[in-house]
Amino acid sequence: MSRSHLWLCRVSGMNIIPALCVPHHDVTPSNGKPRSCDSNKMILRNPQEVGIGIDEKAALVLVGDQMSSVSADGKSTCYTKICQVDGDEKVVKISKIRESNEELFLSELLEQVKRD
Repeated sequence: MSRSHLWLCRVSGMNIIPALCVPHHDVTPSNGKPRSCDSNKMILRNPQEVGIGIDEKAALVLVGDQMSSVSADGKSTCYTKICQVDGDEKVVKISKIRESNEELFLSELLEQVKRD
């Protein structure tokens, strides 16, 4: 298989987080397609799911239901991704997960996806 045909695939994780988690979110692998773009396409194909993008030098912190991120370089972060309908078009809404001084709850994010 040539490197230009690499693609992301869905696999079951350890069922810790009921979301589509994308590690190395900010990386562009050897096929030249950014993982962030591929993950947006996955969210559009699976609008009932929450996506969580985790940059190369970042980590997602989940304590109980509260999510935050930590960064090894001060720039990397984590993102939530949800599909929203804008008229006849589906779009991916991307939001940064802040460091622990801001409250973000996984259950609220999952409920938002169910409503949309």
